[in-house]
Amino acid sequence: MDTHNIPSGQPSSLGSNLGLVLSSGLVSGFVVHRVARKYLSPWLPIPIIVGVSIALLFSGLLVLLIDRQQARTGKHSEGRLISLLPYSIVYWLALDLSLFGFQKILHLQMIVPLGLLDTPFSSLSGENLVWAFYRWSYPFTLFIAGLQISSAYLLLFARTRLLALLIALPMLVHIIAMDYFYAMPTWVMLHALVLLTGVLSLLSLDYDRIKAFLLSTVQGLKPLPFSSATQTGIQLSVLLLPAILLSIYSFPDKHPQFTGSYRVSGLQIDGQARVARTPKDSVLTGVYLDLEDEFAFDFNDYRYRYIGTYYYQPGTDSLVVKWRYPNKNITPFRGRLTREGTGLQLDGRLADQHLRLHLTKHP
Repeated sequence: MDTHNIPSGQPSSLGSNLGLVLSSGLVSGFVVHRVARKYLSPWLPIPIIVGVSIALLFSGLLVLLIDRQQARTGKHSEGRLISLLPYSIVYWLALDLSLFGFQKILHLQMIVPLGLLDTPFSSLSGENLVWAFYRWSYPFTLFIAGLQISSAYLLLFARTRLLALLIALPMLVHIIAMDYFYAMPTWVMLHALVLLTGVLSLLSLDYDRIKAFLLSTVQGLKPLPFSSATQTGIQLSVLLLPAILLSIYSFPDKHPQFTGSYRVSGLQIDGQARVARTPKDSVLTGVYLDLEDEFAFDFNDYRYRYIGTYYYQPGTDSLVVKWRYPNKNITPFRGRLTREGTGLQLDGRLADQHLRLHLTKHP
């Protein structure tokens, strides 16, 4: 590992070193725990793995105390041992990112049971949705793996270390956002947060230069030959034009008071109560009122549905549904849609049958 371009041997206050100490301990402890649990658990007892990981969490603090003590006794200048901590972060980051990349290539990540892949989209958990999406395209998986592996190896060399960190930064931010908003396991998100802490800690060592670069102007763009007022108007248009365009746009949610997925209860067909008692019973169990006035009847199985467009008259609560799936020859549904308690009441005719049912909205 190339050990150039990381500041070393410079005295600094205790407070300025705490971030580096904390980051080093977290990265080494979390990475060792993940790697050992996944690859070494058949040979190493879990208590040993956990014990080593916990010890590493406090290793940075131990280095700080030893460095201070040896500096007081004159064995070396203050900061000499502390300067090794960034290299610890670099090493464990590189190892972990590299392993994540190879796990994707070898199909050791993004695993979803085949039985789940053939179930309705809405029944999948956030975690399974994420993995199903990413695993659908193996070339895309290889692309992500390539980013992780390349950033890992670029970290090992001084001239490419900053590039590696700038690749890893948005990648980890994206992963953390995905972990949070798709309710991934807490430990998974914590691990990504720790890796991000390591990246930010290394970037902070070059803070002044990065700040100067990011806030500098693009040299290839010449100044606009307009007055400052005109330039301000152009800038404001980026904010105002979207507001104007969206204000005249016809939004697809034409009946937001109805839009949603509903569970059917109290179903009566020609006055007779009906209920699905087995998965094979072809009985109306779900209703969907969607964007663009889409309407669907679900007959106890996502493969058996009528789908069409509904036309609603608020003055009379009348509802007409013209079907297009499974074919356009199905007699339209005609009836009334009214509010009843916390749900909706649907009453009308489908072909030669009279339907009456209560709709309860899914959360």
